Amino acid sequence: MKRRFLIFLSLLLLCNFNLYAFENPFLIMRDNFFREAQELKPLLVKSNDVVLISSMWDSCIMTTTQLDAYFHMINIFNAIDKDDLNEDVFISLTGWLRAIKRTNDLNIKGLNTVSSVSDALTQIHIKKLKGYFSDLNKQVSIELDRISLFEKAVTAEKNK
Repeated sequence: MKRRFLIFLSLLLLCNFNLYAFENPFLIMRDNFFREAQELKPLLVKSNDVVLISSMWDSCIMTTTQLDAYFHMINIFNAIDKDDLNEDVFISLTGWLRAIKRTNDLNIKGLNTVSSVSDALTQIHIKKLKGYFSDLNKQVSIELDRISLFEKAVTAEKNK
């Protein structure tokens, strides 16, 4: 009976962790940017706004790459023993998130300065990307707050 309970509890925890990974907002945002890049790629041949489309495609790929790098940083962070956590780990994570946010701000600013667009489809993609970059910035702010709280908790525990 005890063994069955432990197996059930282990499966429950495993499913719970996997569900968190599927519901990770950064993963959803990464998929949105990657999907948007795939939608922009055929427009490189068809559109009159080739330079703008190319720039938007580059922005999508860059953002996807930045988020992939953040996922790798989180994996490294999770591999560190709780007793070995120090300020440098938190500085790296928050610095990377702030860099993502600055890049997003530049992308939004660049999209806002676009004055003439030949194709209506390009205008739709500009609006979509602005929304994605804004949503990602909101999520980055939430993540920065979470990391800050975690850092305070780890620091407080070490100072005991």
